[in-house]
Amino acid sequence: MGASRAPTIRVNRAGGAVVAALGALLAVLALPIAGAELARRPAEPVVAELRAGAAVEPGALARLAAASRAALAWRPDGPGRATLGLVDLVRARRADRPVPHLEAAAAYLRASLRRRPADPHTWARLARTRYRLGLPARDVAAALRRSLATGAYLPRLAPARAALALRLWPVLNRDGRWRRELAEGWRRQPNLLTRTARATGRSGVLGRAVTHGSAARRRVR
Repeated sequence: MGASRAPTIRVNRAGGAVVAALGALLAVLALPIAGAELARRPAEPVVAELRAGAAVEPGALARLAAASRAALAWRPDGPGRATLGLVDLVRARRADRPVPHLEAAAAYLRASLRRRPADPHTWARLARTRYRLGLPARDVAAALRRSLATGAYLPRLAPARAALALRLWPVLNRDGRWRRELAEGWRRQPNLLTRTARATGRSGVLGRAVTHGSAARRRVR
C-alpha cells in the first residue's frame, strides 16, 4: 500500500507546484494592469467630463495628466498616451500660443496609435490635431479615414468626423461612406453640421447627403 501511494503523492505534489507557479505568474502579469487601474481611477470622472464636452478646470486637467503618467509607468501599452493627447488638445483650445500643445498632442496620439492602432477615437483626435496645426489636407484626411475604417463603427463620433469631413470635402468626396457620415452627423447634431456647412460653402453637399440618408432609412423601414 505504501509503495503504491508514493508515486501518487509525488504526482500530487508536482501538480500542486505547477498550479502554484502558474498562480504566481498570473499574479505577476496582472500586477501592471491592477497598478495602472489604481493610478488611473481617481481621474476617471475628469475623462467622463471631457468626453461629455464639459468645461474642466486646469487643476483637474493637471490631475488627469499626472494620473495618466502614473498609469503609464505601470502599463506602457495602456491608454495613457491617448489621454495625455486629449489633455493637450484641451489646453491648446485655451492657450494664447496653442501650437506647442498641439504638437505635444500629436506626439502623444501617434505614440498611442503605434501601440493601439485600432482606436477610432484616437485617429479622430489625431485628424483634428493635424487640421489645427495646418498640415496638408491629405495628411488630415488620412487620419480621418482611419478613424472611420478602424474598429467598430461608433455613431457618437459622427458629428465631429462629419464636421471635419466638410472642411476636407475635395479630398473625401469620392468615398460614399462620408456622405453617410454627414447624414449621421447631422441627425445627431444638426446645428453643428449646418454651421460648418455654411462656413465652408458646402450646404448643398450636406443637404444632398441628409436627403439621401433619410431616403435610405425609409427604404430600410
